[in-house]
Amino acid sequence: MPLMRIKWYKIVGLLLCTSGVSYVAYHNGLITVSSEVSKIRRSDKQPHFSLGTRLRGSGINAIKMSTTISNLRPTASDTSDFMRNQTMVMRNRKSWVKEKCQQYSGTSYWKTLQPRGNIWSYGSLNYCIIPKVGCTFWKRILRFLSKDYARYEQIRKPSDIDKAYVHYGRYSNIRQTPAYNPIARNLFSKNIFMFTRNPYARLWSAYIDKFLLPDFWYTDGQDIIELIRPDGSEYERHCASDITFNEFLMYINMTSRGPMNEHWERIHWLCSPCHMTYDVIGKLETFSDDSEYILKKNHLQYLQDSATKLDKIENEVVTLVQYNFELEYYTPMGCFNRLDVAQRLWTAFQYNGYIHKNTEFPQQILDERRFLPNPIEVLTDVVMDAIHHQINNNVETRTQKSEMMLDAYRNVPTELLEKIAEIYKYDFELFGYDEVLFK
Repeated sequence: MPLMRIKWYKIVGLLLCTSGVSYVAYHNGLITVSSEVSKIRRSDKQPHFSLGTRLRGSGINAIKMSTTISNLRPTASDTSDFMRNQTMVMRNRKSWVKEKCQQYSGTSYWKTLQPRGNIWSYGSLNYCIIPKVGCTFWKRILRFLSKDYARYEQIRKPSDIDKAYVHYGRYSNIRQTPAYNPIARNLFSKNIFMFTRNPYARLWSAYIDKFLLPDFWYTDGQDIIELIRPDGSEYERHCASDITFNEFLMYINMTSRGPMNEHWERIHWLCSPCHMTYDVIGKLETFSDDSEYILKKNHLQYLQDSATKLDKIENEVVTLVQYNFELEYYTPMGCFNRLDVAQRLWTAFQYNGYIHKNTEFPQQILDERRFLPNPIEVLTDVVMDAIHHQINNNVETRTQKSEMMLDAYRNVPTELLEKIAEIYKYDFELFGYDEVLFK
C-alpha cells in the first residue's frame, strides 16, 4: 500500500497497549519483569556483532505473515490439570487483592477514587482495558467475536484485524461501559477480567513506544517539553523529539496529582479491583497461561493462536516499522528524519530483545539498498536479516530486555525513583510487585 494511501483510522498518532500484545508469549519466554527482575546478573563479556550479507530467504518478502488457529488438542487430563492450577492461581490473586482492599477501605483516597477506565463487553466476556498491558490482543478477540471489523478486510482470525483499526475503528456490537459507572458493578457479576503489569516495566515500555519513537512527539511530548524545559529552544518545543527517560519520569511526578495519559496512568485508577470484583486478574508476566485460561473458561479455546515465536517477532517488526514511518505525514514539518527514525526503531528492537545490543546500526547496508526512497520495506528486510543471523549463530538475547531496562533505571536519580515508586505504590501492593528495583 503506497504511503499516501493510508486508511483514515491510522491518522491518530498513537500505538496503544503493548509492545505487541499478540507477541506476549515471546516476551514471556525472553524476560522476567516482575519482582525477580532485580536478580538478573549481567555478563561482563558481550560479543560484538555486525551484519553480514543478506540471508537467503529472509526479509519482508519471505516473512510468513499468516498464522492459523490452533488445531492441537491437549488431552482432557492435561486440560483439567491446567484449569485446576490456573483456578488456584486466580483464587490466590483475588484473595490477596481483597485483603489489600479491606486495608484501604477506610482511607479518604480510596473513598474518593473514581476509576476512569472502560470495559468492553461482548457475549460472556467483559474486559477492563489497560494500555501497555496486552490490550491489543483482547480487543482483537472481542472485535473478532462481535464482527466489529472492516468488512472489506478478509478476517479469518483475530490477529488479521489491523492494529490501528483495533483501537480506532468504529464498533457497533461491542458494548463499552465506563468503569466508574456504579451500574457496572451489577452488570458484570461474572466473567469480567483485567490484566496488570510491573509498573517499572510498563513505564519503560511506554517511553520506548511513545517518546523514543515518534508516536507522541507532537502531543504529550510537547507538553513535557513545555513543563520540563521552559527555556527550551524553538526546535525542542516544536518537535519534542529528544525527550529522555528521566524527563518522562519527571513529567509523571509533576502531573500525578490528577488524571494522566492512560498509557502511564496508574492501573488502579483505570480498573480498580477495590471498586469491582474481577473474575480473573491476569498479568502480562504470565499472559500466555492467563489468556489461555480465560479462553478455555469461556469455551473459546479455538481462538488460541499457534504462531511460532519467530512469527510473532516478524509480525511485531513489520507492524512497528510501518506504523512509525507512516507517522511522517502527521509529524510537524522539519521534525521527522527517516534515517533518524530508522536508528530509533533499531534501538527499540534492541530494547525489546529482538536485536543484540552490540549489533551496530547498519547504515551502509541501508544506503546500498536505497533505504530513503523505500524505508519501510528496506528497514524491515535488514532487521529481519539481523534476527535470522542471530538465530543461525545462536546469539543469546534472552535476558537482554530486562537488563537494558535496569540500565535505564540505574540512571534515574534515587529521589526521583522513590517518588515514582510512591506514585505507583498501590499498583505494586495490589498486584504483588516489588517496588524495590535494586537490592
